[in-house]
Amino acid sequence: MRTSAALLAAAAAAASAPSLATAATPPYYLSPPAELLRALGGALPDAPPACTEAVRRRLTWGVATSAAQIEGAASSGRRTPSVWDAFSASSPSPIAGGATPAVATDHHGRYPSDFQLMQQLGINAHRFSISWSRLVPGGGKGSAVSPEGAAFYQALAREMLSRNITPVATLYHWDLPQSLQQAYGGWSGGGARVVDDFEHYAGAAFAALRGLVRHWLTINEPGVVCDQGYNQGTFAPGVRGGRRAMYACGHNLLLAHARAHARCKRDGCGEVSLAMNIVWAQPADPADALHAQAAQNALDRDSGWFLDPITRGDYPDVLKRAAADAGLPAFSDAEKRALRGSFDFLAVNTYTGYFAYEAPGRPDGFRLNETRSGAMTGSRRQRAEAAAKRAQRQPARPRPPPKEAAAPAASGGEPAAARDVSLLGSVESAEPGALGNVLRYLGRRYGRGVPLWVTEFGAGVPGEHALPRGGLAALDDSATRVSALRQYLEGVCAAAASGEVNVRAVFAWTFLDNFEWLKGYSLDYGLVDVDFAPGGSLRRRPKASAFWFSKFFWRESRRLG
Repeated sequence: MRTSAALLAAAAAAASAPSLATAATPPYYLSPPAELLRALGGALPDAPPACTEAVRRRLTWGVATSAAQIEGAASSGRRTPSVWDAFSASSPSPIAGGATPAVATDHHGRYPSDFQLMQQLGINAHRFSISWSRLVPGGGKGSAVSPEGAAFYQALAREMLSRNITPVATLYHWDLPQSLQQAYGGWSGGGARVVDDFEHYAGAAFAALRGLVRHWLTINEPGVVCDQGYNQGTFAPGVRGGRRAMYACGHNLLLAHARAHARCKRDGCGEVSLAMNIVWAQPADPADALHAQAAQNALDRDSGWFLDPITRGDYPDVLKRAAADAGLPAFSDAEKRALRGSFDFLAVNTYTGYFAYEAPGRPDGFRLNETRSGAMTGSRRQRAEAAAKRAQRQPARPRPPPKEAAAPAASGGEPAAARDVSLLGSVESAEPGALGNVLRYLGRRYGRGVPLWVTEFGAGVPGEHALPRGGLAALDDSATRVSALRQYLEGVCAAAASGEVNVRAVFAWTFLDNFEWLKGYSLDYGLVDVDFAPGGSLRRRPKASAFWFSKFFWRESRRLG
């Protein structure tokens, strides 16, 4: 792991690194090992039919990671604990196997070789995140910027640029400084203080990476932060504050985003947005107008929680009705003006989808289910009556966002059970077309010309982490992850080719197996295997999915402007 002095020296030495436009010629691309190809039957799976060469060349194809999940070096360079450091240290541990992110993949010490591997696979865009408490250890407004933290992220960006990889920086991927959580309750209790503190941190990041990073995301999946972190308490910081705390958190995150967007524009940092998690809602019976309206209400409520304010300046009516009993805060006229138009593109993370049914008597008018059920039988009136009775007896079950998180609870609802996103395409599943459908929905709701980025999609494979390391078993994910990714991307490419949406960039989750929140190191999403076993030395080996992406997407990728 590099020392602070080494990082400072590396940053200084990289000052003359070639720019994105003048970097070296394309690298030698890695090929799958012969034994892996034999296991695959001699060839990688084909690209999805809709992903023609012409479509692939129109889009930017990259990978996404986050600081808390890969960096490690938890106390290096004056970094202070984040809420995930504190949460994972709780007793009893809420993390599978008692895991912590203290070391993770040691990207902090291995980033040059990680970016070399990206380059060898043809990756030319990387969405990463900055650790707030590494850059501003004190966290709050007026706190000093860590020279070591600034030097690390400068070295990170310069290393990417020298390898023709465009850096896309996320300011907040769930790792609030623990000191701010303790001081005033973080995102749900901080009010104006947390907004001021976030603006201070954002300004420090823009200044540290001026001229190096031109593409920014302020907040990753704000709905997950607020529901899992401050409503249900299943994610860090573990606050079980109910729906009132959840909506206070969301309100503060939106105001923090607007403040960071304005700061970015003043500082000339480039283009900026936030990354919103959206779970697709499929009408359980597409021919039933009530089910269709239920699906529309679900999408409008959940996506509109954060996207309507940044596009239109206020919350959608369906959310105002659903959250009327939970103290949904109101925006002032000045706040509406600051929020409206505070994006240069819309960014979406989508992993899954649910079936939507009408729910008479509920303020949001819908309920969601993982499968088509017996409620599909009988007349529309019988179904409506049955739905009304169910709504009286048992609150609707909300959809989970990606990975093991649950979606924001519906009005009066109870949290869904944790659910991993793994394989797609079961007979009853609405998932295979989820991502493409979400993109088309965004085009309809916010305008077909609005630039859209897919900032996360991916597949966690249960049990993959337990496969023997060193052989082929952990690398051949063709029947699992590649199969799932093909279905995601069929929808993306079909939407892009349709002319109904303006898809610009697509980032896969994730480059490396990593610290996967509550699952610790027991669920793998990575395209590159990391050996976390004792004595495994965190060795990296590309899986079949990485070579598949390399062949059909990364080498064809358009460069981000």
